[in-house]
Amino acid sequence: MGESARGRAQGDEVRWRRPSRCQTGECLEVQRQGDLVIVRDSTSPGTIVRLDIASWRAFAEAIKAGEYDDLA
Repeated sequence: MGESARGRAQGDEVRWRRPSRCQTGECLEVQRQGDLVIVRDSTSPGTIVRLDIASWRAFAEAIKAGEYDDLA
């Protein structure tokens, strides 16, 4: 993850991170809040998904393993 953007979630100022490969600005952004990883679509920042750390790691490993390549 590289480029950062400022955003707000639940009234708190947070630091959103997006992939360095994001060229269009239309990317997933993530940030950590305590024991959760918060994920949002940069084009629809009002909708967020909260994952516990174990779920986030499993999701990231599945992406790295190519489990979702057929969706691209």
